[in-house]
Amino acid sequence: MVKCDISYTLRPAFSSMRGMNDSFNIFDLRNQLYVRKICFNSDKIEFYNHSFWYRDNYKKISIIESNKVFLGYIRLDRDNFVNIAILKKFQSKGLASDILSKMDNGFAVVFDDNLASIKAFMRAGFKPVGKLYKK
Repeated sequence: MVKCDISYTLRPAFSSMRGMNDSFNIFDLRNQLYVRKICFNSDKIEFYNHSFWYRDNYKKISIIESNKVFLGYIRLDRDNFVNIAILKKFQSKGLASDILSKMDNGFAVVFDDNLASIKAFMRAGFKPVGKLYKK
């Protein structure tokens, strides 16, 4: 069992018209340097491009929040690839591991130097398969 120090809820991301806060929160988190360092594309994302991406992907995203405060998001892409991002001040509290442990299956690609993510996926029951983590 994964220990989590934060009480949280997951909810579906809202569409662009209804969920501008969701879109802005994800945009801001995705552009933080500590997140960009561990992304395949480490460039800053322009909001114009993000808005089109969000419009096409919001149905795959769950918002992680506590008392209606945004903590991060998790996205399950095609073929069950998992992407999770947590605001820095809520990291290292077992949040990602707890959320990931509730998944039945999924895949993630994690860079070798991203030790925190490797630990989170391993604690959640994902197994390394080369550079891929599978549950």
